[in-house]
Amino acid sequence: MTVKSIIAILLLHQSLYAQNVMSVSSHTVHPGDTVSVSLLVTNTQQFVGFQAAMQFAPGITPVQNSAVLTGRANGHVLAFQVNPQNTATVLSFSLMQIPFLGDSGAVLTMKVIAGNIAGSYPISLSEAVISNAASQNILDSASGGTITIEENVVAVELTSFSLLRKDDHLLEISWSTASEYNCKEFRVERITKKQGDYKILSAEGAGTTASPRSYRLTDTISYLSGKIVYRLWETEFTGVKTLLGEKELWLSSEDDFRLLQNYPNPFNPATTIHFFIAQNDDVQLEIVTVNGEIVWRLSPSQVKGGYNKIIWNGKTNAGEQLPSGVYLIRLKSKNSYKTNKILLMQ
Repeated sequence: MTVKSIIAILLLHQSLYAQNVMSVSSHTVHPGDTVSVSLLVTNTQQFVGFQAAMQFAPGITPVQNSAVLTGRANGHVLAFQVNPQNTATVLSFSLMQIPFLGDSGAVLTMKVIAGNIAGSYPISLSEAVISNAASQNILDSASGGTITIEENVVAVELTSFSLLRKDDHLLEISWSTASEYNCKEFRVERITKKQGDYKILSAEGAGTTASPRSYRLTDTISYLSGKIVYRLWETEFTGVKTLLGEKELWLSSEDDFRLLQNYPNPFNPATTIHFFIAQNDDVQLEIVTVNGEIVWRLSPSQVKGGYNKIIWNGKTNAGEQLPSGVYLIRLKSKNSYKTNKILLMQ
């Protein structure tokens, strides 16, 4: 057998088994969803253009001006039209006869809107063409797709949502779910009167599961006061967000007067003192010995309503260094006082 005969046989074999296929992607959605539908081409031969008419069943609405070519295009021109008969016609070609890139995958995507009635809605293909540089239709087969509209399901079945104050510093936020559907993320939104205290905490969702799950997050509340609102949100992988619950926390007037633990403790040469007072509250912050002798007092002009942070250097108001020993931080108001024990080490 000659070389020419072998080459002829290989070419014949290639032409017999060459497959150039056009198809439409299938999707499962919920009522009212907008979904991106793809026109796909799998090819064993190069092609420079394609065309097709995509017929959508009633209940699925193609979106005008929503079609775009994918990264397989290489300077190709696109013509797209949605017709009154619920048909979308597409045509793409290259004036320079440049082939599309690759041998599989989407060549075009377009948007459709699902109706409100659950069911299976076919997308059929007609007038399908894949053309080569010689303007020959090399398409071997074409197949449509299906849009399946499922009944709306509860994305997250929430069984509990609670706030638990652990101490003056921390709040535990916990919730439980009986099931989750397409759940990407949970977000806890903290809202207060002060804009600067706004905060978002997040936890990864379980995707889709029928098994119960529990979640916990902690929030620092040392410097907060008054009414605080926590909102629990769920975000699906589609981007849809749902408010699952809302809880309120009130830090009462007693909570508005707080002396937090200094740090470091023991300390040398200085320590940081944190305290929180209500607006317009007349208070005094003092350092006293265990015998009650006042050795240092903060100037009232340095105290403001809300959160305060003061650094004390272990000296008296006169600038004298105090000896090592146990001292007390005392925060006083007209109606109450709080103390913390500290240890100065020289």
